[in-house]
Amino acid sequence: MFNSEEISKKSKEVVNDFWSIDNLANKHNDLENFFKDNEENWINNAKQLRNDFPVETNLFIANIYRSFFSYQLIVDRLQLFRKKQRFSVSDKIRIIKNAFENSYHHFSLITICANYNKTFLESLFKKWWIPDIARERIEDLETNPWKNSQGDIISGKKWTLINCPLFHFSPIQIDIIQLIKNADSHEKLVVTRSEIIILDSRKPVKIKMKDFDALFKYLHYAMNLSFQFNIKLAIKYNFWITPTIILTNSERFEYKKKELPDFPETNTKTKKVSKKDSRKPTIEDLEYLIAIAFALFQFVFGSMWEKILDDEQEINIFLNHYNLKFNRKRFNEFHQETLKDLLEILIKANDIIKESILEENFEKPSFSLENIEISEFNLDALTQDFEHTINMVYQTKSKTKRKAFKTVFIMSALLLLLPPLGRISESLKEIVIEK
Repeated sequence: MFNSEEISKKSKEVVNDFWSIDNLANKHNDLENFFKDNEENWINNAKQLRNDFPVETNLFIANIYRSFFSYQLIVDRLQLFRKKQRFSVSDKIRIIKNAFENSYHHFSLITICANYNKTFLESLFKKWWIPDIARERIEDLETNPWKNSQGDIISGKKWTLINCPLFHFSPIQIDIIQLIKNADSHEKLVVTRSEIIILDSRKPVKIKMKDFDALFKYLHYAMNLSFQFNIKLAIKYNFWITPTIILTNSERFEYKKKELPDFPETNTKTKKVSKKDSRKPTIEDLEYLIAIAFALFQFVFGSMWEKILDDEQEINIFLNHYNLKFNRKRFNEFHQETLKDLLEILIKANDIIKESILEENFEKPSFSLENIEISEFNLDALTQDFEHTINMVYQTKSKTKRKAFKTVFIMSALLLLLPPLGRISESLKEIVIEK
């Protein structure tokens, strides 16, 4: 039997799993413990960085969000999900090359936060907040170029790998990453069954395949930890809000957005599923599906908007540099419109499930949003009716009806996400006003 309290409890478990690093692939115990011991301090340093450098920090994150790096990361992750995390040698080489080429995008924020102090900040390249420039080797002394411990000028990519604390436990020298990248780019990498050979101009460098695999696993785990750190800062600690305002108001901040290609279409051909692989959707399947949807709805229709209001002071600290401010009244109006969007789609989904799946003959309850304030709407009645509808699906023994419910539920969930995302994009353009 469907139980809203149990679904709410399960959705909290889903959210906790999302923030946890316990299930990341290629776990390295020493690095995992090091990360857990230091994560809280690094997050506090990130908050201090944003407080000390509000313009630079928010522009940095906006530049990361709107970059070829983020585009490639999303496409790669979609591809890797399809491969179920099984990597060929060529996949591993490609990811290692990516880790070096995009090391500044991957690791610079966690590196700065981990090493946060006055001396370290003074050592940063003057334009550290523009990743596409900061990742390169800049010789101009006036820009305070990146340097190693010997005082040699190096690229931002190399500087990040040298200073990132996630590489303290690397099984082999981290310089190998650059060697592999350079050798593969110049067709000087030879792969055999037992080793990787780098055809260096002076002397070939041989890496045993087991050492190569160990480096890849460690690097992949470090990349995932950094990604998890950045995601947690973005969503849990509201670091996404002001950068998104920048992206939706680019002309106000003289921010030039990078033109990105459309995401490639995924292969829609589905291979025939054998009877052995197909199975009837269970009660547990439905509960997990509803729990994920419930967590998403809570964020998109509730906490996402609350987080923006909670972050109003931080938003205004940034906007003050441009003689702008946050308009709370207009923002609340957008939020109310989004709640109406939510209720309308829930009402329609409830009716579709009853009519098309359960094939009930019923009189539709008088759930209407016309000429009514959100505060006056009878939400309890709609909630109870929707719970009754889902319970009817739980009780049915029809495999076809359960599958149909999953389809309708998933489509309704996707439709529910679109209006608030559109509203939030629209609102972020209009809540920024002149002081």
